[in-house]
Amino acid sequence: MEPNEAMVRHAEAMTPGRNVRYVGASAYETGLPDASADLVTASQSLQWMRPEQVFPEIARILRPGGVFCAYEYFALQTPLWEVEGEFGAVRERTAVLREERGLDREKQLWPVSSDRFEQSGVFRRVRECALHSVESGDGERLIGFVLSQGSLATLLEAGATEEDVGLDRLRVVAARMPEPVTWWISYHVWLGLR
Repeated sequence: MEPNEAMVRHAEAMTPGRNVRYVGASAYETGLPDASADLVTASQSLQWMRPEQVFPEIARILRPGGVFCAYEYFALQTPLWEVEGEFGAVRERTAVLREERGLDREKQLWPVSSDRFEQSGVFRRVRECALHSVESGDGERLIGFVLSQGSLATLLEAGATEEDVGLDRLRVVAARMPEPVTWWISYHVWLGLR
């Protein structure tokens, strides 16, 4: 489910599997049948949804014994300190410019937490944990990763330049990474058992 048409088109273009389908719909009204899902996920997005609207929909579509998993990454580490520094600078500058331009008038609606999962009354059990993925990435993948972040994409669409956010400097150091290096991506994960 994705309400943004451009995101649906991008996801479809990036997904070769025939067993995957993307639907332009809201998480509040998915259009899925009752008790039709074993697993529902929210990637980097739950904090932007209204809990009083999304939790009832999750409860409606999850089968008994189904799992809801929300997750968001909070850190990217590489063995290359200069790359990490410029990556962090882009993220910090993006936040500052979004604030200055009023793009964050609607900040996250609520902090995601295991307490909020429990308060929803939807889940029998709730768990919060941290996971780390170990991956490989070169400079091109790093730039793609940065550009995939909605906060940066909407800032650039609103007229900020790559120089404004420091993406030009990140591109320079990323160009020095022609070969893949190890990345560690850390995630906060919240699980709810229906």
